[in-house]
Amino acid sequence: MKFIKIAAIVLILLGANSFFGNKAKLPDYVDDEIALADLPTDRAIKYVKGTGKPILATFEDPNCPYCASLDEQLYALDNVTIYTFLVPILSEDSWEKSRRIWCAAVPLNTWKNWMLKQQEPSDTANCDMSALNRNIAMLQRLDASGVPYVLAVKD
Repeated sequence: MKFIKIAAIVLILLGANSFFGNKAKLPDYVDDEIALADLPTDRAIKYVKGTGKPILATFEDPNCPYCASLDEQLYALDNVTIYTFLVPILSEDSWEKSRRIWCAAVPLNTWKNWMLKQQEPSDTANCDMSALNRNIAMLQRLDASGVPYVLAVKD
């Protein structure tokens, strides 16, 4: 089911960038929408390509194969901004990988290398991991059923 949902992402995003204005017109893969002002972007890994529109927020676990498929498709888009919120919920190993990604000198590069190329994140010094706990709490408040969880972001 998630594969079908993820496959729909590319088809819809490549063909329509104006669906964010009306919740009734949101594509099936988008679980909900949120205002940019309500999004704690300091707790996310940010990626911008081209015009930066549409804007998406994703909640992902580094051990989630559906998340990796989602990333492969989203990073291939010509125009997009993605705020990725790490939520290590699938296993204990998810916490260790998330620590290595979040604490890396360039978290975006480390995240992309892991999710797209399966390059194991290098061990890094410890850093403040409280953002990840707050990301998990936010995911629960959003009443998400799992990962990946995708929000359309209205700016």
